[in-house]
Amino acid sequence: MTHITRDRTDNELTVIKKNFLTLVNILQKLEIDFIIDGGLLLGIIREGDIIKWDWDIEFSFYEYILMNNMEKILKETNKNGFSIHKLDKKNAKLEFYKELPYEVFSFTFKGWKHNKQKKCFERKEFRVPDKYFLNLEKINYLNLEFNCPGPIVEYLDLMYGDWKMPKRSGNLEEYLTKDYYKKQNFIILNLKKLFYRVKYIYDKFI
Repeated sequence: MTHITRDRTDNELTVIKKNFLTLVNILQKLEIDFIIDGGLLLGIIREGDIIKWDWDIEFSFYEYILMNNMEKILKETNKNGFSIHKLDKKNAKLEFYKELPYEVFSFTFKGWKHNKQKKCFERKEFRVPDKYFLNLEKINYLNLEFNCPGPIVEYLDLMYGDWKMPKRSGNLEEYLTKDYYKKQNFIILNLKKLFYRVKYIYDKFI
């Protein structure tokens, strides 16, 4: 299933904000630190609110925090009526939704692993210099204060490039910079898979 790229109605936006605040309350109740990231951060800075055509709200966590609290999060979100769309423990990612269909809007919890040697936080094809997640700033939204990567403007420049110009696209390559989203080459990716398969066979039988 893919998300729908269209403006969300006023009623849908009301539901989205209500469910967002429910998730915030759950995380605060469980005393789990999180970071407001991605499209919501962009929307707050550029438009003062959710981007109407955006399809999800992303919460970022240090990977060990998210994974150590995953069972508590699953229990509380289920208790509050959220449905899981995808649980990827290997890549520390949880996608779920409530009231609105997943295609219309969802919420994403994603864990970032600190690579101290490379001085970055990373997950799959995404890389962020660690200074942004180690030097957090505060941002106000819906009369609450949240942590977010800082410096905010510099971080948005890293993610989106010319973020002041709205881009209505569901293609990551069209609105994320190559410094932030390092999509792996298809041929290289398959060569890596082949290498590890051959290595596995060699180690097991030779």
